[in-house]
Amino acid sequence: IQASGYLKPIYPVIFDQKTYSFLNIGGVIANEKGKGYGKRVMQAIRAYLLEGDRTGLGFCWPYNQGFYEKCGFAVEIKSTHRFVYHAGAETLTAGGQYILYLDSSDRLMEKVLANPGLEVSVPDPGIW
Repeated sequence: IQASGYLKPIYPVIFDQKTYSFLNIGGVIANEKGKGYGKRVMQAIRAYLLEGDRTGLGFCWPYNQGFYEKCGFAVEIKSTHRFVYHAGAETLTAGGQYILYLDSSDRLMEKVLANPGLEVSVPDPGIW
């Protein structure tokens, strides 16, 4: 295996009092850098998302931003703190990371970006 990654269904995602879902893009790794293996994984993920009209969303470190953009994903750098998981009194976020995404016809990310004062509640802290 030269590279791998996964898509994990995330539901219910609550934003603006509406329920959404997305496929979490995660675990993307290539055993050898610079040979195109990771890019092929991301191209397959992108094709799958487009074919099924599904929103794909993940989190990456700033140094990986260019890679995901080259693979056809958008990267949002200012909204990560708005994706929250509530565990009782504790609130968890993906601090320091960026959001990589491919929107679908539900336009979840478009809506999130158009409403910067609202948080996105996720049911699983494992997405970051």
